[in-house]
Amino acid sequence: MLRQLGVRNLFLGVGFAGVFLLWSGVARGDSLFYGSYAVENWTLTLGNGKGVSGGVNGGYDTQGGVDTTSAPASVTIIGSDNSCGCIDGGFSGGNLFSITVPTTTTLRFYWTYTTFDITAFWDPAGYEVNGVHYYLYTSSPLDWWTDRSGSGETTVSLTAGDQFGFWVSTVDDFGGLATLTVTAAPEPSSFALLAAGLLGLAGLFTRGSRQLG
Repeated sequence: MLRQLGVRNLFLGVGFAGVFLLWSGVARGDSLFYGSYAVENWTLTLGNGKGVSGGVNGGYDTQGGVDTTSAPASVTIIGSDNSCGCIDGGFSGGNLFSITVPTTTTLRFYWTYTTFDITAFWDPAGYEVNGVHYYLYTSSPLDWWTDRSGSGETTVSLTAGDQFGFWVSTVDDFGGLATLTVTAAPEPSSFALLAAGLLGLAGLFTRGSRQLG
């Protein structure tokens, strides 16, 4: 009888944890690159990249674009570097991966920026909301002249109908392109549900152990 109780509690615990893990998956259904924010609902807009081969660009085409092969976990936006050496102000030469916001929400994401150019100044990157650009690649604008990489976590509040996107641009289209990799961050609600499931599992095992004793 005691052995049967232990087996029953084992199955109950696994089932309990499974239900909460399922709920946590549903909770992120409309988070970054999931659900209505899936990559197929985004649009890539290329700037003035000409697709010229060569250059110091980590193997990427110099027109740049977007790499979605790791989606929905992450997406990489790739800047232009067509060797024209033309000054375009930093935005007209940008590559933008954007979406019309389907649902009012708050998006959390991790990001990693890298440039193959001399410094981040020549290849700005970040996100935009309704045409307003926000930079993501350094801890301070004063570091533009020295930094070549950066990473962090960002939260953005959006309203349905907003235009939202990630961009990597270029000031001179020369010297090496930049990349911005964005990774979806688990929602706090998912962590809470997972913790509750694990606590429930621990409680059932404790109860089963006492009954067996």
